[in-house]
Amino acid sequence: MEQMWSEVIEMLIGGYTLGEMIGLFIFMILGFILFTLLEVENRDKESNKTPKKFSWRFFALDNIKRYVASLLLTYVFFRFYDDLTGQALTPFNALMLGFMGDGIVGMQKKKFQILKANREEVMKKYK
Repeated sequence: MEQMWSEVIEMLIGGYTLGEMIGLFIFMILGFILFTLLEVENRDKESNKTPKKFSWRFFALDNIKRYVASLLLTYVFFRFYDDLTGQALTPFNALMLGFMGDGIVGMQKKKFQILKANREEVMKKYK
């Protein structure tokens, strides 16, 4: 049974040790956060669909579906990076995967209803 779980974990994290995977995942999360901060900086402060003053609560409620999709997509890029590029994943590449993974899902948010938040409902929960 122990060998089975070792094989499952190896399949999930690829050829990396658990420590390497955690370290690379931290760089990926940093890239994800960097993209998010750039988005926050460029928000439309005058829109009636967002609060005038920035709110982390509103931001989280408005983007939760997107961030779940971003994390899943980024994990897929992360896990199969070696297969796709023929190169080992580096901390810099992990950072860029986090940045790009959220960017890709963010661009698709307008096309896929499942990723959109109902802003009227979010504003009610926010207030």
